[in-house]
Amino acid sequence: MHEIADSFTQAIEAGVVAEATWLRQIFGTKRRFDDFLAEFECYDDSWRVPDRWHVALSVLGKSVLQDENLVRCSDIAARLRTVASESGQL
Repeated sequence: MHEIADSFTQAIEAGVVAEATWLRQIFGTKRRFDDFLAEFECYDDSWRVPDRWHVALSVLGKSVLQDENLVRCSDIAARLRTVASESGQL
């Protein structure tokens, strides 16, 4: 989890992740994306999500930070699924 999240956070911070293809760029396949989200959904049951991850995920999830209802990892994961689906990446 940490290596994956740190890697995509660095890529997003560097500005090399394209909005239209972020799922493929970061995860490669839908299965890896689903596997990541399955693990991420319960991450905050044991750990705190670092601010850098949260900001990076908000970029992917279209302003997750601005939505007060998206504070739990399960909510953020659901939002990422929605954005990926609406953008045609799923």
